[in-house]
Amino acid sequence: MKNIINKIPNWLKSKYAIATLVFLVFILFLNNDNLYYQYKLYQEQKQIEKTGKELKTKIDALKAMNEQLQKNPLTIEKLAREKYGMKKQNEIVFLFPQTK
Repeated sequence: MKNIINKIPNWLKSKYAIATLVFLVFILFLNNDNLYYQYKLYQEQKQIEKTGKELKTKIDALKAMNEQLQKNPLTIEKLAREKYGMKKQNEIVFLFPQTK
């Protein structure tokens, strides 16, 4: 038993060093805001920022499409034909399957 105690460095035998180590272990690993939790929050924040950028790009594209639809009636017709399969009266539409 004395051999084990003699192998411990003197600075670790101090009550201040022990208190500091216990405090650091508690702060870094045991409390609710530990390092692992902070890292997960950081990753989640980055993911949300990425999603926000993607949504902003989509919004910009939709705003541009909205402007085109308000200004150009041919764009409305093109959208109605392509997306909704609409046709003019007395018109025959042939749909071809897309090949990959």
